[in-house]
Amino acid sequence: MPYRFKEAMLQAGYSVAQVADALQVSEITVRSWNNHHKKPPIDTLCRLADLYNVTTDYLLGRPGPAQPLGLQARPVPAESLRLLHGCPVWEEQNGWGLVDAIRQQILFVDGRAVPFPDTAQVSALPPALAMGYYPLEKPIPHSGLARHGQVWVSPVGVPPDIQRELQGWYHVHDRYVENEFRQRFYFDNYGSKWLAFEGEL
Repeated sequence: MPYRFKEAMLQAGYSVAQVADALQVSEITVRSWNNHHKKPPIDTLCRLADLYNVTTDYLLGRPGPAQPLGLQARPVPAESLRLLHGCPVWEEQNGWGLVDAIRQQILFVDGRAVPFPDTAQVSALPPALAMGYYPLEKPIPHSGLARHGQVWVSPVGVPPDIQRELQGWYHVHDRYVENEFRQRFYFDNYGSKWLAFEGEL
């Protein structure tokens, strides 16, 4: 049965270090759970479910939805809106709208199209309820890419199923990032075709 410890951690927007700190365990222990080398004790399993806002059944890979315990929307940085192409978002002033990453605007229910820079605080439902994992922090600036050994990459302006397939951890090289399947994103297209985020496994 495939456990979902890493998936739940990423969907909740936590790093290994944050989980280790919250549960007062080592990062090696959290990685061993994520990589299915060890199983957490029952009391820790319950604490993980509370932390990630999912059920213990979900963490254990049992069939059925994630059954998130709360439907609280979370803020999305303006720089990350391009990752949510085709996804619903909420803005206090305008209500519900859909993200159009290609035109860099939000299409609201009343038919208005508002450019990203003209929107106020935008929120989205937690990733487990929406489209998969997307980071809720600001992307790495283009000038800072070369200082990282590994980054979480998410493509911009593509359908959610393609985004889920291509997003993940990529190693940083001189002019591009590359994943274990030799898929590449080049620095020249940063911001228009992909964004990168910090984090660690």
